[in-house]
Amino acid sequence: MKCNKRYILQFILIDFFIFSLLGYLFFRSILMSVLLVVIGTPFLFLIQVKEHKRKQKQKLNEQFKDAILSLAALLRAGYSVENSFEEMRREMIELHGEKSMIVVELKRIIRKLKLNVMVEELLEDFGKRSGIDDIKNFASVFKTAKRSGGDMLKIITKTARMIVDKCDIEREVSTVIAAKRFEERLMLIMPAAIVLYLNISNPGFLDVMYETIQGRLIMIACLIVYAGAFVVGEKIVELKMQ
Repeated sequence: MKCNKRYILQFILIDFFIFSLLGYLFFRSILMSVLLVVIGTPFLFLIQVKEHKRKQKQKLNEQFKDAILSLAALLRAGYSVENSFEEMRREMIELHGEKSMIVVELKRIIRKLKLNVMVEELLEDFGKRSGIDDIKNFASVFKTAKRSGGDMLKIITKTARMIVDKCDIEREVSTVIAAKRFEERLMLIMPAAIVLYLNISNPGFLDVMYETIQGRLIMIACLIVYAGAFVVGEKIVELKMQ
């Protein structure tokens, strides 16, 4: 799952602003601001891209859940597996919009179905490209059911229900983690906000921290601790999400 150019540019601009501001707050130096931008931007950019991809995968998984529920309903209504994809696409457009990820994938599947590509192969390809375990598992179950001649409706309905239950649990966990991530971000912003407030409200109060060797060493140490707190916070949140 790729990150498009709009998000890449957005992340770079945000990172430039953040590290330029940190350079001013901790050193009041253009040179140090440039140095922080050069060192910090690639590191933060990778974290932002990773987080963006995680959110996109989560969003696609939620949309896929709706799609297979729709598929199960269409099969119960008497549609064949192949013919149900076109109707499913219409339902997903109403539910998620024309440009949603699931609609784009369904269009891709429908286009290749018209070229006589097997639906199980298309689902397997979808699972590999998305990197989402639920889609991979569904494709595997679908392939086995179709080739073994099992009760397709029963198998798809049961699999859909299992995926829905799993998605509901993951959504609840994500909600809790999102709240903790907000708390982490707030705690990280507060020290920088306090320094910024002191610089604005009483410009001369922190001059000693910028004009003496001891003060600059203390500010360097504070920046290192600040960066360390960010890394530790990200690792804690990442572990909770796994």
